[in-house]
Amino acid sequence: MKIVVFDDNKEDLDELTQTVHLWKSHHNYSNVIVHSYLDMHTLLFSIPDINSYDVFFLDIMTDDDPSSGFRLAERIHQQNRRAFIIFTTNSKEYYESAFEISAFRYMLKPLNKQKIASVLDEVYSRSRLVKNHAFIFQSDRQRMIIDSDQILYLESITTDHRAKLFLTDGSVTEISLSGTRFSSLVDEKLSVDFYQCHRSFIVNLNYVTKYSSHMVFLHNDIEIPVSSKYRTELTNRMIDHFKKAY
Repeated sequence: MKIVVFDDNKEDLDELTQTVHLWKSHHNYSNVIVHSYLDMHTLLFSIPDINSYDVFFLDIMTDDDPSSGFRLAERIHQQNRRAFIIFTTNSKEYYESAFEISAFRYMLKPLNKQKIASVLDEVYSRSRLVKNHAFIFQSDRQRMIIDSDQILYLESITTDHRAKLFLTDGSVTEISLSGTRFSSLVDEKLSVDFYQCHRSFIVNLNYVTKYSSHMVFLHNDIEIPVSSKYRTELTNRMIDHFKKAY
């Protein structure tokens, strides 16, 4: 699990970073990586792939901008819907706004070390469950094990019961449905994180950045059509999905 700690106050940054490292040492989590940033621009420059990080502790207010943390969170969630955003702040006034952009927690300073550890325990458990969720697909010559987080969407190919698998790294792979109908993939093979929005398309709801009655927009500005059959249910699924995730 990869964690980012951002705060423009060095004392607060050092204290929170130390608390996270103590939690890591207490559990002997060698797979946890912690990066700390005092400057937002340095953070964005140093992390080219936001999607590879799991947890972001973000100070809401900086000296020159009282809402900088919110804009940073929105940018993070545009690229990584699964990221756990934990806001830290001196003020209660932004509480409602924080959860409008799907914050996982809103924590007031001075931060309680036990509460930080408790939140990290929960995030770690959820992150492990997500990352252990993988599927097996049959390609022409081999079977592939694909993590759910790697899949952006699937597109059916009308001939030979095949489909295209579009992955987050930009690669595309043809897979065999092995007798399974495309319309049955979600129920029989995939998870509740996926939804068929068109007879030819199944999308990973974690990468939906916005949607309308006619189109779903995914990470990297990919546009997927929504057919009339699925419009109402898509809205319900999106609501249920983010209630579950956050």
